[in-house]
Amino acid sequence: MASWYSYPPEIRSMILDQVFQTGAACRNLGACAAVCREWQTYIEPKNFRRLVLNHSCVADFGRILHNRTWMVQHIWLRIELPRYRCTTCCLPETRKQKQTNNQIFTKALFQLLEILGSWEDDSTGRYGPVDNTGPVLELSVHSPSDMKHRNDVFALDKDVYPHKLDESCTSEEFDDYVERKLRKDFDRGQVCTAAVGNRTSIEHLRMFAEIQLDFEGLGYLEFPTVNYTKALIVRRQYYRSFNPGTVAEIARSFRRIGSLAFEPITRDPNPFSEGMFFSVYLFCIFLYFDMD
Repeated sequence: MASWYSYPPEIRSMILDQVFQTGAACRNLGACAAVCREWQTYIEPKNFRRLVLNHSCVADFGRILHNRTWMVQHIWLRIELPRYRCTTCCLPETRKQKQTNNQIFTKALFQLLEILGSWEDDSTGRYGPVDNTGPVLELSVHSPSDMKHRNDVFALDKDVYPHKLDESCTSEEFDDYVERKLRKDFDRGQVCTAAVGNRTSIEHLRMFAEIQLDFEGLGYLEFPTVNYTKALIVRRQYYRSFNPGTVAEIARSFRRIGSLAFEPITRDPNPFSEGMFFSVYLFCIFLYFDMD
């Protein structure tokens, strides 16, 4: 049997392209990168290009990325809040629940920004004051129970929504995947009965609960400073809303931001209410540029 290196570089590259596409589909790229040094060199930059982090794995993030910081282009900090029961899905969060959720988010974001700030001093990495570059940072907050109590929140599923950005995934493939996913969950009884009916304004309060910063009891009063990020993104499709002041406070942690995308959620009957979106957007931008 011919050895791997007996094939021409062009053939090896074609094989690796196919391996990457197959491995990405089955979520097994880590094993592929362990085959040999050439496979690792090819696959790791693609594997680490977009990362999805929960608050439970942020602490290990810096250790795993040692000498690989230059590979990271997009970080989705996907905070998972505690679950809630069907008996409480139609009730707003208690004060204690709000405090717990806010502190989970604040602590995870602090840990991540602390790691990103340390990259500037890493001589083996690409990021630093000279390069003026950095990853895109995307933020979202949800409870796993949200996906059970609404039947249209596939955007919260880390294994579904990223496909919308994959170059190798067509719109038809994405739509088919989402349809199969939602139908399977519904058939298994994993969707709350409240999800199939019209929700009152009170029932929306838990799903659209506002996230704010809460440093109380965490041992610090502000976020660490990060030199640069290409973009800070808070998307509309993640139903837990961010206070504009919270977004502005997070933006203050970066000395320079390439762009800021803040898509606030509104409870206006028209979800695309231009007046509501424009006024809140201007308020956020005003706070951001009024930092000094």
